[in-house]
Amino acid sequence: MKINLLDFQLEKSTELVRKALTAQRILQDDISQHQAVVLASPTGSGKTVMMIGALEVLFEGDEERAGNPNATFLWISDSPELNEQTKQKFLECSSVFTSGRLQTIDNAFDRRSLEPGRIYFINTQKFSKTSNLTKPTSDVRRYSIWQTIANTIAERGENFILILDEAHKGLLNASSAERREIQTIPQKFLFGEEGKLPPVPLVMGVSATPQRFNDILARSERTAHRVLVDAAVVRQSGLLKHRLLIHNPISRDKHADDTVLRQALVNHLAMKSAWQRYCEEKREPLVRPLLVIQVEDGDDDLFSKTDLDAVIRTVFEVIPTIDPAAIAHCFQEETSVKANGIKIRKIEPSKLQGGDGFFPAEIVLFKTALTTGWDCPRAETMVSYRTAHDSTMIEQLIGRMVRAPLARSIEADDSLNSVRLYLPGFDRTAVQRIITKLSDPSSEDQIAADAELAENFVRYERRETAAEIFSQYPTLPSYKIFRANQQNAIVRLLKLANRLSVSTKIAPTARREIMSEVISFLNSEANSRRKTDSAFDAAIEHAAQVRLETHVFDFVANALRDLTSETVVASADSVDELLQNSSRALTGDDAVGQAYWKQYDDEATAHRAKLEFSVLAADPDVRRNLNVWASSRFDRLYNESKGDILRLPFAKRREFERLAGGQDTPLESVFEFREVIEVARGSFSYKDHIFCDSQLQFHPSPDFNSWERNAFEVEKSRRNFMGWFRNPPSGEDCITIPYQDSQGVWRGKSPDFVIFDRSEDGSITCSMVEPHDVGRDNSWCIARGFAAYAEKFDAIFSRIELTCERRGVIKRLDLCKPSVRRKVLTVHSNDQLAALFDT
Repeated sequence: MKINLLDFQLEKSTELVRKALTAQRILQDDISQHQAVVLASPTGSGKTVMMIGALEVLFEGDEERAGNPNATFLWISDSPELNEQTKQKFLECSSVFTSGRLQTIDNAFDRRSLEPGRIYFINTQKFSKTSNLTKPTSDVRRYSIWQTIANTIAERGENFILILDEAHKGLLNASSAERREIQTIPQKFLFGEEGKLPPVPLVMGVSATPQRFNDILARSERTAHRVLVDAAVVRQSGLLKHRLLIHNPISRDKHADDTVLRQALVNHLAMKSAWQRYCEEKREPLVRPLLVIQVEDGDDDLFSKTDLDAVIRTVFEVIPTIDPAAIAHCFQEETSVKANGIKIRKIEPSKLQGGDGFFPAEIVLFKTALTTGWDCPRAETMVSYRTAHDSTMIEQLIGRMVRAPLARSIEADDSLNSVRLYLPGFDRTAVQRIITKLSDPSSEDQIAADAELAENFVRYERRETAAEIFSQYPTLPSYKIFRANQQNAIVRLLKLANRLSVSTKIAPTARREIMSEVISFLNSEANSRRKTDSAFDAAIEHAAQVRLETHVFDFVANALRDLTSETVVASADSVDELLQNSSRALTGDDAVGQAYWKQYDDEATAHRAKLEFSVLAADPDVRRNLNVWASSRFDRLYNESKGDILRLPFAKRREFERLAGGQDTPLESVFEFREVIEVARGSFSYKDHIFCDSQLQFHPSPDFNSWERNAFEVEKSRRNFMGWFRNPPSGEDCITIPYQDSQGVWRGKSPDFVIFDRSEDGSITCSMVEPHDVGRDNSWCIARGFAAYAEKFDAIFSRIELTCERRGVIKRLDLCKPSVRRKVLTVHSNDQLAALFDT
């Protein structure tokens, strides 16, 4: 991921992965044993980022688990805006599911099935009877959305995962026929619908209050695997504001509306000033607090019962310097709305936090659009002109305002740990009802202030007559194309050194040498600060102290009477704990801090080395410099040991490759032939494959297309043909050749065939054959990638051929021939590549 999850988020994300894999294993044995994984987590706990972390591991794997290239995800919510916000969260946080892997299903969507490795977003309204997506097949639509999902279930079984976001919402009591139809959609996925959709084998539900979802899961007889996040842990994490403060008149007086609005505006200005001061002092990204104003609905003749002219007039009286562009609305209307002589621009709720590319919104007006579909931690003040009859709507809104803008508590100004709600239309009794409901753990709005069946697979063992082939070619060169590694470079470097010296003994002294270099690097950073930064010593002195506060509480008066503070010298145990925590935070390893202390300990200045290390570890510049150095040092150390690493057994080698996954270029690896493979059964059988069933047959899947069939027939007709291997089209267990697409992004292509022949001198030769379509995007890029691969490994292969059927004749480019290779390396378009085939 692009971000580091908090400890509890990482723990629960890992638990989600573990329970999802358990559910998939059960489904592999019996696809009818329907499963569900439920994440129950308080509002504001980061449910989406925990799911993102889990889905990344389920698809790409991690150090402990293999990835699943067949994983296919459909994310369903009850709101298009909520989907858009979730999509934006993926773009911000995920290094795996980038924009090319995220797709919103719109009315034009028409596919037989959903593709693996993608996350599709859809809202429940798209499943209504009036939606174009649910229309039966016609001249303009081949598949309804129901057929697409049913086909995906049939093709990928347990590898298809449906995520129900805010799972409880589709199970609420309906108030209209249309709403009842929409709210039965989640139940259709759980129970299936005769003649339309089978039950989805694996469903993942995400909710802050999952009781209704759990109840319906019990009725569906699904096995439910629950992942629960404790609200207390979330509160301690600093993700949420400490408190919600509600302001209202003692009694409901309409004339008090303007007074309450003015108080809210004054508070907004105070928050704005406090955030600016704090962010400048702490060098934090500037937080721009947002004031949201909820106005009343109107009727046939009136846009809103709230006087918008008066609201805007008051805004300019209290904040005369505000730019009109800073005021926006989230009304249903798609155009600007005029009030008090100014045009108030439209902004989508999902754009409130990050902005919509225009002037950052500072005040936003809305009616009901913000109850779902937005996540805006900078919304710190809200005024609602709704009355007590709309208390449910107010309660839903509050849950979206309690997130801390910097995802942590603010230590300098505690007012920045509060969110304020102004309710001129509520009396004290009505406000108390809201407080009681928000504090009730059983309340929906409580806040924490939350495939293919087995028989279709075939087991293939090594063909006995191919033993000589496997003996001569146990491995073939391949590459790994990793996504960015979530771990810091220094953590990866230390793990690499440890594996080289301890677990594999490839470089027995690597850990000691790298540790020494890290310590020297940190000491160099300390030396430069001792000479030029007077604040360094002050920071060390500050780290040696603990500030204690004394609170005097008068039980009789039930009030805080006094507060005093004093500074004391930290105990030796406290300093040791600080050293340990600092070392873990910086490097993920206790040993680095200990080694620094032992090397630079001076009896004359007790604890100086320990405190110095803790200050260095907390310095953003030191951390950045250390990771830049560690990234370069990692590449050098890995390359020094690459030959030995590539000769390691698969499991050991994979550990190294996953560590090296953070580099910018593809990682050289090897493809190792297995003893047994198990793959889906294709429609046709062929002989002479180096893996075969008990009938000496192989059933390739997917089936050959016409080009592949023609190319294969030519190969097996060769006089010295011995055998062949069908390279899997994707995944970790295939030969992958890297190439850069037209945008410079590294991608991988799996050549179709590996051919083995007996040469005239009796030795076995290996060739690679790739039937190539010059009409596809990036075909010329792939060809260049194959040429670069041939340039590096032509000594291993007798031929590396791209074949292409041109006017009914199969043409070949043998990239093991230098003259051909040089020409291919110069092409920059599919037309140029086609011309090479023709000549």
